[in-house]
Amino acid sequence: MEGGGGMNAREWLLILSILSIAFSVAVIAIADAQQYPAIPVQMWSVNHETYTALFIREDYVVVFTAHGDIDLGYRYISVYPGSTAYVYRINGSLVTTLSAGTYRIVESGGSIQFVKLKYPGGTTNYDRSGFFSGNGEWLVENPQYYGTEARVALLGGDTEILGFRTIDFNNTAGTFYPVQIDYHGRYIAIGEHTSNGRVLLYKYCAKPGGGDYDIIWNSTVIGDIRRIAMTLDAKYLVYGALSHPYLYIAERDENDAVSVIAQIPLEGGVGALTITDLWNIGYILVGTDNGHIYIFDAKYKGTPSDPYLVKHISNAAYPEGTGTTGRFYNPFYNRYNPPENIRLVAFSTNTNPYVSIIVDIHNKTFWRYTGSG
Repeated sequence: MEGGGGMNAREWLLILSILSIAFSVAVIAIADAQQYPAIPVQMWSVNHETYTALFIREDYVVVFTAHGDIDLGYRYISVYPGSTAYVYRINGSLVTTLSAGTYRIVESGGSIQFVKLKYPGGTTNYDRSGFFSGNGEWLVENPQYYGTEARVALLGGDTEILGFRTIDFNNTAGTFYPVQIDYHGRYIAIGEHTSNGRVLLYKYCAKPGGGDYDIIWNSTVIGDIRRIAMTLDAKYLVYGALSHPYLYIAERDENDAVSVIAQIPLEGGVGALTITDLWNIGYILVGTDNGHIYIFDAKYKGTPSDPYLVKHISNAAYPEGTGTTGRFYNPFYNRYNPPENIRLVAFSTNTNPYVSIIVDIHNKTFWRYTGSG
């Protein structure tokens, strides 16, 4: 669930299946041929502009032309202003398209419908979008778009928003990019979109007389923050900035004291970032703004304070490296990886010609796909 200006060019989304294992991924690409025991093959494609894609269980794929989110319980979907979400069945047939706003997902008898939510009172459409808490009860409005007007909406009604909480944006940059919200909607992490940006950690009702959400911690200034990954209990924050060659991991204790427990040097700034375990970090997937890929293990062979480097793919010519010095943009806001069975991960650039890299974490091999437009 991460935000900001998307890819400007028209792209093609290929839904790929991996032979010999039951797993599907979405990438933008045309494959470079390589000889591997198992390779991704195209199942179907679209020829409209794409930004990201999310699954509704294993039955539907939603392709967003800008930011979008689906809550972990598949009850709600949110679509960025001025964009479109295309809802496809897993076989590639188009079900419907959705415009900006937040919708309740209704499934019945093998069919699916999307009910657009309204403001409290039920007379005006709620056209705002954002990202959902883990329990699906809260939506933090995207601060990348709404800035200091962003709020947190209470969900739960069949057809309307039930209410709002405010966020105290005093003494902040006023321009923002990534945002994460925890499972219960108590903590929010926001990154400042400025050359001297910080990560801001908010807590609900932290200070008497403050906003509903108040800042309880901020990072040091590191630059333009584009990616944050926060565990659903808000215990760990993983973050970085463009043009700043470090990855950071911060830990919050039971008294809300926050400390940086890892500062990891990289060969470029953080352009793409996600974690695979919603509670324990798991693997950390990093794509830099100059074409490097890193996969760290913070759970199995490593720890949050000392992650183990599983794989570093440099930006050298393919097949030794990624073959690009472009910025890796994806993955981001992906909270749908199976934490115990994760094997395949995908990275994509936002520069033409577009490059996507699929990495097999188990055997440390990778495939490269390219496309232009």
